[in-house]
Amino acid sequence: MAYGALALIPPLVVIVLAIIMRTSFEPLLIGCLVGFIIIGVYDKTNFFTGFVDSMLRIIGDPAPQGSVWVILVCGLYGSLIGLMVRSGGTLKFGE
Repeated sequence: MAYGALALIPPLVVIVLAIIMRTSFEPLLIGCLVGFIIIGVYDKTNFFTGFVDSMLRIIGDPAPQGSVWVILVCGLYGSLIGLMVRSGGTLKFGE
């Protein structure tokens, strides 16, 4: 399976969207979706089921340092930062 120049499209989408949106998570997710769409069109399969199957396979990794722990820690840390920003705690900390 040689995708050739098509393999460059998802990273370019991620870079352009990261610059425009000034975030990282959403462009990475959209880049993954673009990659699965390219695979689905090229192999004539349903891209959405491939995306969901791979996400379930990654999240269900039984390794001790598995993806679930990383996702949980990042989500909780992001929630804590969001609470601090909304409550004004970051402004007081900066002062």
